[in-house]
Amino acid sequence: MHFLKNVPSTTSTSSAFYYDRAPDTTAKWVVFKRYLLNLEEKTACNRSATSWFLLLTFYISFLAVCWGLLVLMIFGGVTAIDYFGQGQMVDVASMKHPNH
Repeated sequence: MHFLKNVPSTTSTSSAFYYDRAPDTTAKWVVFKRYLLNLEEKTACNRSATSWFLLLTFYISFLAVCWGLLVLMIFGGVTAIDYFGQGQMVDVASMKHPNH
């Protein structure tokens, strides 16, 4: 990456930029509090309101589909077993009664 040759690194301890910057004197609890709720940037846990809305919408939809599939498997399986009579096994591959 020769085009970044003259750009100072912000993370390397060997760069001059690392030693030229002032040390961070902010208390850790203040930084953590700012991470949880930052009123200046209007973020919570470094996420905007739009980001939280999209994330929660996705997870609610995902869990609804998972619960729907679970209910379908439970009640669909019970219906298929009970369709042929009480306590009889069902050949799911062919959906025919095993005694025929």
